[in-house]
Amino acid sequence: MTLHHVELWVESLEKALPGFTWLFGRLGYTPFQEWEHGRSWRCGQTYIVIEESPAALRVPYDRMRPGLNHLAFHADDVDAMVEEAGAHGWRLMFADRHTRAVPPTTPPTSRTSRASRSNWWAASGRSAGKAAPGRDRVFSIPERQRGRIR
Repeated sequence: MTLHHVELWVESLEKALPGFTWLFGRLGYTPFQEWEHGRSWRCGQTYIVIEESPAALRVPYDRMRPGLNHLAFHADDVDAMVEEAGAHGWRLMFADRHTRAVPPTTPPTSRTSRASRSNWWAASGRSAGKAAPGRDRVFSIPERQRGRIR
């Protein structure tokens, strides 16, 4: 089984579209559906929806609240994406202390001791708290463009 779809609600579709159109296109997603309040992009059997839903509550966004914290995508050339992202309204989060998202091999579980986790990072060729060159980065959407993702 794979993920079917993800739906992100935004306060302003108009403000959110330019950044997401670039991001999803850069990640290999193609335009899929378009309607008055939303758009979607598809990659394989999975699609992502950006919608300005009339049913959305208008409350301040806080990524630290319970619920979805972030989505992570695979990308071929993350360094190039980092260079291009600013021109499309994205900014790099934690630029001074990237961590590698999910390593290609299984890491120790959260129940494993901290020392074991650090040893695993060292054994995998990564130092804890640093990104492997050319690999995963975390992006944030500036307030003006994100239309406050729900």
